[in-house]
Amino acid sequence: MRSQKYGRIINISSVGGIITTPFGGWYQSSKHAVESLSDALRMDTLGFGIDVVVVEPSNIESGFESVAINKLKDSTSEIYKEKAESFAKGLSKSYEGVSKPEVIAKVIKKAVTARRPKPRYVAGKMSRTILILKALLTDRQFDRVAINTFFK
Repeated sequence: MRSQKYGRIINISSVGGIITTPFGGWYQSSKHAVESLSDALRMDTLGFGIDVVVVEPSNIESGFESVAINKLKDSTSEIYKEKAESFAKGLSKSYEGVSKPEVIAKVIKKAVTARRPKPRYVAGKMSRTILILKALLTDRQFDRVAINTFFK
């Protein structure tokens, strides 16, 4: 890419790379890392004609819900079991009416074909709302929103 003075790297992160929810540390920390790596890479490649883009989907119809819920139930110690069960119900509910994978495919296509791509593309149901809340609320306020969303 450097030698041809052109290239585009598209990294798939998640809204979970910006926000954190209860019991999400194992997943969200990996997405935080993708965000940071992408930001550094974008700066490292500045001047070489290489674009680094991050796509941040929210919940997408993909089968990930069952993976997350099963991992949660399998890995939770006794002291968290009741909270984990409650969270699993809230997580399952948060997947109702989520976006189809085609929504993300369109965003990736846009990032790939844009003449001058944005550093980040957000897509999926409630993704912008979630990120606006994260920007406007204090950490403690956002924590309460996240907790109240998943523990009903």
